[in-house]
Amino acid sequence: MMKDMEESKFVFAFKFGISVLVIACPCALGLAVPTAVMVATGVATRYGILIKDGESLENAARIKTVVFDKTGTLTYGKPKIKEFQMVKGSFKEAEAKELIAAVEANSEHPVAKAICELTDNIKKCQSFKNIDGEGVTGIVDNLEVCIGNTKLMNRFEVEIDIKLAERKEKLEYEGCTVVFAAVNKQVVSLIALEDQDLVRPEAPSVIKELKRLGYNV
Repeated sequence: MMKDMEESKFVFAFKFGISVLVIACPCALGLAVPTAVMVATGVATRYGILIKDGESLENAARIKTVVFDKTGTLTYGKPKIKEFQMVKGSFKEAEAKELIAAVEANSEHPVAKAICELTDNIKKCQSFKNIDGEGVTGIVDNLEVCIGNTKLMNRFEVEIDIKLAERKEKLEYEGCTVVFAAVNKQVVSLIALEDQDLVRPEAPSVIKELKRLGYNV
């Protein structure tokens, strides 16, 4: 009982002391908070965690869902081409591969590196543009070339044949990454890639631990 009273007195006095500090010297907290954030972000960097700013660090406490990029994160990021399907009546296969590789050669994405292996003849690409989450575009031999997912094809108003779309769904169900290549708004090929190396050994345990902690993955 006496011990509880002594602790209560200490807490009471401590609160008053903090109040005096805040009122008398608010600059102390104004300096302490940024310093604490700086130290925290510095420590996180050592573990491969990059934090944009203090607000992002604060918002991290409210995270409920974790979304992973598969290629190079959960896997080793060394894909290889499983299927290259040409659309009849478009370009010759060798010519189409050269156009596609010319654009992909400007990208650092692992998928792009695999696609560049389609040909040894890498042409010059102009007006290269990477559209996050969709794909890449560029001008090769005065032709507009787009390589990416369905979102990119829709962005450039490229129509996808039903059979080609069904083939895409089947390949994705099998675990492949599938992209379309279009030239001057006409689909010329479907490219399916699969990981040459399987899942990173630590990936299952990380996902399992996140789920144990209550996160949606």
